[in-house]
Amino acid sequence: MNRPLLRIGVLLVLVGALVACQSTPPTRGSGLLLPGYDRDVQPSNDLFRFANGTWLRNTKIPAERSSYGAFDILIDQSEKNLRKIVEDSAARGERAGSEDQQIGDLYASFMDTKRLNALGATPLADALRRVDKHAGATDLVRYFGESTTTGLSSPIGLTIDQDARHATAYVPYVSQGGLTLPDRDYYLKADQKFATARAQFQTYISRVLGLAGISDAGDAAGRVLALEKRLAEVQWTATQNRDVLASYNKYSVADATARMPGLDWNAYLNAAEVRTSSFVVSQPSFFTALGATVSDVPLEDWKRYLKFKLVDDHAPYLSEAFVTAYFEFHR
Repeated sequence: MNRPLLRIGVLLVLVGALVACQSTPPTRGSGLLLPGYDRDVQPSNDLFRFANGTWLRNTKIPAERSSYGAFDILIDQSEKNLRKIVEDSAARGERAGSEDQQIGDLYASFMDTKRLNALGATPLADALRRVDKHAGATDLVRYFGESTTTGLSSPIGLTIDQDARHATAYVPYVSQGGLTLPDRDYYLKADQKFATARAQFQTYISRVLGLAGISDAGDAAGRVLALEKRLAEVQWTATQNRDVLASYNKYSVADATARMPGLDWNAYLNAAEVRTSSFVVSQPSFFTALGATVSDVPLEDWKRYLKFKLVDDHAPYLSEAFVTAYFEFHR
């Protein structure tokens, strides 16, 4: 037989076999949780109930929760998995300096509530003293930048993300921040629920600052709330923040510093360990107002505010008194 014809014949057989394979794909199970479907409901009438009805009827909300869903189940299971990983590492951590030993030591220190209660606010002492050393606006802005490297809260949020107008490049974004309550409305609206939240917030500030050994905790609480209210007054609303065009404002570092007096952006970015010639400002009017606030608000009030944010951020990891105060207010 002619070799070229033989090759063609073999190719035709192979193509036929491939087509046959593709026409009878392997059977796979569904990725959907079919047992949760309510087959008594027509999907055209109520798609949500059709997809979730049986699950909703059969699943109880745990007594300690206000809501419950698939993501809560996943989080719970993930935490159980992480606990087993940590405990297994701790059990293996016999070799000094090994990762297992370090994980075990960290876990043991976190669980040692007796020692944490004895320490009280002592672990924060150096950081609180450092806040007291701030001498002016540049020190404050530098501290805001350093906070991004330590995970602490500040009025300036910083992220690195794809440039919304140049998708092949990454760029720093800065956005408004500094509030402890969930939204600016909590500071500005007169509704009873917001007024109650503000009163509870002021009590919480006084409570945790007192635990931290701040002598004027009651007076400081009022000043911290007043400062956060001033920040809230100049923050953009949720509707404004959804405007993708208005919230994209790229500046050179020099131009941003000139347009927003009171904010030394070189000092901020250097402290944040970000090297860039330009960055995107999400809410320019907020940062213009923040520059004025940094200059106008008494330095001592800023120190009180930063001390509170420092204590609030660390409260879940300190003594039981801090953990309880944090839980009762935030959770």
